[in-house]
Amino acid sequence: MTEQKPTEEEIKEQRIRVARKTLEDKVLQSVVGSNNVLKDPSLYGNLAANGAENTYNESMNTENAQKIKQSLYERAKEKGDRFGAYGRPSITDYDISVEILGQIEENKSRLPLKELGEIVKSIAGNYNYDFNVPKELSDYVPLELQEKIQKAAIKATEEGKEIDTREINKILSEKENDALQVYQLLSQAYNRAVSLGTCNYFADMNELGNQITEKYKPKEDKE
Repeated sequence: MTEQKPTEEEIKEQRIRVARKTLEDKVLQSVVGSNNVLKDPSLYGNLAANGAENTYNESMNTENAQKIKQSLYERAKEKGDRFGAYGRPSITDYDISVEILGQIEENKSRLPLKELGEIVKSIAGNYNYDFNVPKELSDYVPLELQEKIQKAAIKATEEGKEIDTREINKILSEKENDALQVYQLLSQAYNRAVSLGTCNYFADMNELGNQITEKYKPKEDKE
């Protein structure tokens, strides 16, 4: 008996579930957020950067990050083996960050705007974020709009034409262009929200406080 192939609708639903799970993953949010703060500390402040550095280091030691590291190692090892490379790959925290940042960006574009908006609202709601995706634009999927532009560009190239960036607006309808603008807004809001979530302004004080607390713990608690 042959196994029944999933329908297009089932594939789409599975893609949405994976995208939501990725974007809602606390470890991945911590890596993205702390990365953003450390990359641009002047925007968030030195105290925030100190807290983000602690968050980044802790995130890299989580089981989730280590699984990604192992996956990257296996892929690099397989590639090296194909070419007969000597030695073993070395996977750094930077490599893990690049992989996670890529996963986050890719999965943002796979969600309908309504669902991406819900995720952003759940993260950014505590920071006075109050944008709601208009109902008329809620079903648009950014990846599908990007693919539409890509196909038009390929077709133009095949016909020996060039698409000026100003012509892109003509490829999409007014609603589709508005939907892409909403996507860019939501994408930036997601990044800012997860960044603010790593801004522990008391990280240095907490560390000192923990050292003092540890010093005065009863001996039986230390053992």
